[in-house]
Amino acid sequence: MMCCPMPRRREPEWMDQPGLDEAEHHHALSGLSSLHRVRCTVGPLWKVVRQVARRQAPAPLSVLDVACGGGDVLVQLARRARAVGFPLQLGGCDLRPAALHYAAQRAEAAGVSDINFFAKDVLHEPLTRSFDIVLCTLFLHHLDEADAVALLGRMAAAARQVVLVEDLLRSRLGLVLTWIGCHLLSRSPIVRVDGPRSVRAAYTPREVLALAAQAELDDVRLSRHWPQRLVLQWRRS
Repeated sequence: MMCCPMPRRREPEWMDQPGLDEAEHHHALSGLSSLHRVRCTVGPLWKVVRQVARRQAPAPLSVLDVACGGGDVLVQLARRARAVGFPLQLGGCDLRPAALHYAAQRAEAAGVSDINFFAKDVLHEPLTRSFDIVLCTLFLHHLDEADAVALLGRMAAAARQVVLVEDLLRSRLGLVLTWIGCHLLSRSPIVRVDGPRSVRAAYTPREVLALAAQAELDDVRLSRHWPQRLVLQWRRS
């Protein structure tokens, strides 16, 4: 029984509901920040960003985080780039004003207030090709297949060099680890409900490769990372 594939199941996540109280939203985003730090979400992304930035130096590297949420990835990228002297031009877009407000506050508190946060519905509005790297983290699992393919296509059209997508890996181990992490690292009921739901809604590596093929992304690289994460990388020829 335990060897049977885990079927994909999408359930409405509390954080995606309209009218969510802003204080509860910010509490959930704070809990997610703790999870990002423990899981080292930015690690695999920084490895690619650093490589491209080193090749492009001294010209600044521009990076857009799609559906940036609380801005954790951008803040951590800014800190790491500053530590090694790589100039980055960072932007983050999200549909939710509460998330953008929280992200701007968090960036200012971290001393990286030059990040450009702006509102954008990436599922219905095109992205201009003005960024070297376009990335997103923990967003793909929110989407059905058609929207996931459309998102990958828009990201590829907007990226001058690289597309990076990091997300959860749907597995029973991932479900157990996420449940434990959400309960140990956050008191937010939103995080504790949405975390396991996110794992159940996530894609498998084979499914992500199929989505990339439908989006006409050729020669993608897919890697797996602890704990139960996957990263898709596509480079423009």
